[in-house]
Amino acid sequence: MQINYLVNRYIEKIAAEFAPGILDPLDYGDISELPRGELVNWVIHEHDARKAGKHYDIRFGKDKLFSFATRKELPRPGEKKQIALYPQPLHEGSYAEFEGEIPEGYGAGTVKKLDRGEILVTQVTPTNIQFVLAHKKRPEMFNLVKIMNKKQRRPVWLMRNITPTESHEFKKLHYTMLPAEQIDKLMDDDYIMSAKIDGAAGFAKLMKDHVDVLSIRNRTTGEPIIHTPRMGLTDKIEIPKHLIGKVYRGEIYGMRGERALPIQELGGLLNSSLVKSLRKQESTGTKLRMALFGVPEGGLDISSKPILEQRKEIQEALKYLPADVFGEPPYAESKREKKKLWNLIKSKKYPLTTEGVVGFPVGGGNPLKIKLLKEYDVYVRKIFSGVGKYSGKAAGGFEYSYEPNGKIIGRIGSGISDELRRDMYENPEDYIGRIAVVRAYEKFPSGALRNPVLHMIHEDY
Repeated sequence: MQINYLVNRYIEKIAAEFAPGILDPLDYGDISELPRGELVNWVIHEHDARKAGKHYDIRFGKDKLFSFATRKELPRPGEKKQIALYPQPLHEGSYAEFEGEIPEGYGAGTVKKLDRGEILVTQVTPTNIQFVLAHKKRPEMFNLVKIMNKKQRRPVWLMRNITPTESHEFKKLHYTMLPAEQIDKLMDDDYIMSAKIDGAAGFAKLMKDHVDVLSIRNRTTGEPIIHTPRMGLTDKIEIPKHLIGKVYRGEIYGMRGERALPIQELGGLLNSSLVKSLRKQESTGTKLRMALFGVPEGGLDISSKPILEQRKEIQEALKYLPADVFGEPPYAESKREKKKLWNLIKSKKYPLTTEGVVGFPVGGGNPLKIKLLKEYDVYVRKIFSGVGKYSGKAAGGFEYSYEPNGKIIGRIGSGISDELRRDMYENPEDYIGRIAVVRAYEKFPSGALRNPVLHMIHEDY
């Protein structure tokens, strides 16, 4: 028996010499060594093998690539089906770049790359892996479970696409806008004041063992925009049964040191690919966070429930959520606290915002909003190319109108971060038709804005 084993191993090692990338034909690796919470290499090879026939080789890992063979294409979001992946020997990390002909021996045939990028590993055990395709504009999430195929007497991994596909209808939160001169109205006991955090609208949904963070806005395809992996939410958490399925309104924002990230830069992190977003956060010391401020009833409407009741429910949920990501916005209840908060924001000394404040009616109803600068909502109608260092690489800005199909009034090219310029240039369809918040000195009689500067692209339209 020992002699047969040694002979077979010798034959396999000789065969492996003709198969580029294989380290040891008997070494399939320990999948639990995948680094959770990190980006690792990913490649799908289409392998037209003379012996095994046409199939796909899926490989991922860091220095070494865990390898699997399958006859099926990856399942797509919303599909209930799962595909079988059959483990193959470990390959060298450099094999992710291989394309070409394997002339003879093991795996002889033609190999070409179908997809190359990176994945974010979110969960890993000896029998279960979860990861996100991080290089895609629209990240997809996958779950792999290891079982034993009794008929074939070998292990097999079942792959399923677990990307959230349920879109949520919502009632937009309507604010009553007041000029800064009417700040005294919010000093009444009828209102609780909160800082208007420089962020983007979103909601958090509690699941059985994790929390999903999604944009209020869906894609034009109806698919939800998922921010969960961007927020660094890779750990499993235990959610009490009575809270599973609960949804909370909130504001997604970024912190760099002690100050909130400028809203223009936040837009780049939320709209770029997951890989770009994570790398930018790491290189700049940025942490994405979420302030929960509402517990909606039907259609994500939070106006019908008193703010103190909503805060009580939020505080219960926060007991189970990561404290480095989730919290409440800063509130002020007494007149003294309100004046202090307002004066800090007005003097630009408050770390979370330069925008203004929100007043929530104690008994429920639409909140009031006071902003320090004049703002205008405009529709993005056309992306125009940049010049100079942006020529052929990034957008110069966009043309705007006041109605979805109305007359184009002018152009805006200021206040746009480099990341956002590049994404606008590469994916104009993701921006045309969306509403942008623009700050300007005044509006001319023609409707054009004087010295307009982009403040943010709305994330809730």
